[in-house]
Amino acid sequence: MESFCPLLQMGRGYLWPQASESFTSLNLQGLSLSGTISPHAGNLTFLRFLSLGDNRFHGEIPREVGHLFRLRYLNLTNNQLNGEVPGNISNFSELRVVSLKNNNIVGNIPAELGFLKKLVILHLGKNNLTGEIPHSFGNLSSLKEFSLIYNHLQGKIPTELGHLTSLTSLGLGSNNLSGSIPPTIYNISTISYFGITYNQLSGSLPANIGLTLPKLQLLLLAQNGFFGTIPESLANASQLQLIDISNNSFTGQVPANLGNIKGLQQLHVEFNFLGSNTSQDLSFVPSLANCRSNLQQLYFDGNNFGGVLPSSIGNLSNLVQLGLGRNPISGTIPEEVGNLVKLFRLDMDGNLFSGSIPVSFGKLQKLERLTLNQNLLSGEIPFFLGNITKLYWLQLEGNKFQGNITPSLGNCQNLRFLDFSRNKLTGIIPNQILGLSSLSETLNLSQNSLTGPLPSEVGNLRSINALDVSENKLYGEILRQSVIVPG
Repeated sequence: MESFCPLLQMGRGYLWPQASESFTSLNLQGLSLSGTISPHAGNLTFLRFLSLGDNRFHGEIPREVGHLFRLRYLNLTNNQLNGEVPGNISNFSELRVVSLKNNNIVGNIPAELGFLKKLVILHLGKNNLTGEIPHSFGNLSSLKEFSLIYNHLQGKIPTELGHLTSLTSLGLGSNNLSGSIPPTIYNISTISYFGITYNQLSGSLPANIGLTLPKLQLLLLAQNGFFGTIPESLANASQLQLIDISNNSFTGQVPANLGNIKGLQQLHVEFNFLGSNTSQDLSFVPSLANCRSNLQQLYFDGNNFGGVLPSSIGNLSNLVQLGLGRNPISGTIPEEVGNLVKLFRLDMDGNLFSGSIPVSFGKLQKLERLTLNQNLLSGEIPFFLGNITKLYWLQLEGNKFQGNITPSLGNCQNLRFLDFSRNKLTGIIPNQILGLSSLSETLNLSQNSLTGPLPSEVGNLRSINALDVSENKLYGEILRQSVIVPG
């Protein structure tokens, strides 16, 4: 920077430079600057690169910025800017990149932005934009990355977006968009990221989606109103890493050929209407062994999957999260689940599992969350659960467990939530559990047949939100030192 003039002070001691033919780039990225963007920035007419991202600038984007007709790169990301997007940005006929994401920008998206035919990247996500997506955006023939996530946009997705044949990333998630996805968008063969979660979109997926979007890597459709079956052609999109179609209204079966996608890392089909409560519903599980070297998350909770859980689930050796709760899955829990030694979350609640907790669960030393509640499990609460010392959440309520509560759970020094209610437990409440200062959320031992006095150690649970020992056979006095006083 050759010279400066005191146009307007920004941050601590930084002054805008004077206009100069040699001054073509201004990069103040991540310098913790604050203040407002000076309208005198419009005097830097030779500027081609302007990056003020990752600072604390506030106020509006001055309209004078529209004078920078040579500008090719504009980055104002991660600030506190408000006001509207200046429509005269359309004067920047050479613009390749516009990133205004993560600010407080309001108002409609200017339709004039559709004139920026050389634009390659447009990021307007994480603002407070309203109105509809301009139809003029169909003219952005060079656009590769397009993101409007986390705004308040509404209306339909313009059919014209199907003209963006160079698009590799489409992010429209977390808005209020409605209607169906224009069929032409499914024909943009270059798309690798397709994210439209948390909207009010509906319709079915085309049967050939995996053929028309062969480069697809991330498919994010969660929290919408999509229906119909999961297309088997998805397996043809061999680069897929993440499939999330959760919280929709899909029906039918999960295609068994999804296991052919060897690079698949996450599969989320939870909370749909998949399955038919038959023995064939979980036939897709064995095929997933083909992608076990990459598969880390598998969720199929909240559906209608019946039959027994295949023992081949134990082949998915790299799983770190497994959710299959709230289904009518029956039979005993396969011992092979204990082979999933990398698991830190295991949800099997709300099924029809019977028998005891497999001894192999003792190998799950990385487990932090275990939910087996609302099943038909019986036997004693096993001692080895106390050896899983990273547990912070343990739910076993609503089963048929009997016998004593194992005092070994006192080894779980991270335990915050413990619910053994609605079982057939007997004996006393172990002091070791009441001595867990980590119990800050819930301790629920209600509706059992526990006996003896309430140990005085209950007074140690000073940070707990909920304590319930009702409907047992406890007796004696509640000692003064046992009364929990909010901290």
